[in-house]
Amino acid sequence: MNVGSEEERVDLSSWPTVVKDETWLVHTPSVNSQFSIGHSLKTSGFTMRPKSAMVLCNKKNALVSSSSSSSTSSLSQSSLMFPVSMLAVAFGLGYLLEK
Repeated sequence: MNVGSEEERVDLSSWPTVVKDETWLVHTPSVNSQFSIGHSLKTSGFTMRPKSAMVLCNKKNALVSSSSSSSTSSLSQSSLMFPVSMLAVAFGLGYLLEK
């Protein structure tokens, strides 16, 4: 999530749960994001527009196909755990920075 007014370079490769130069997929982009669902990003670096956010997943099968006739989602709880953790960290960090 980039809540600032400038573009930000994101590098997730130093996170302990991320493999360097791993490819992740955009699961849910915000309206202001330059990425769309299924776009692949390297964890070693990508740029986010100001006032944009997105949820990433590291499993190709975690993306729900829009052409699927099934009403069941192919998302597993484990594929959502890391993105939800990232949001919790982002919100917590934003709160701490405001103080």
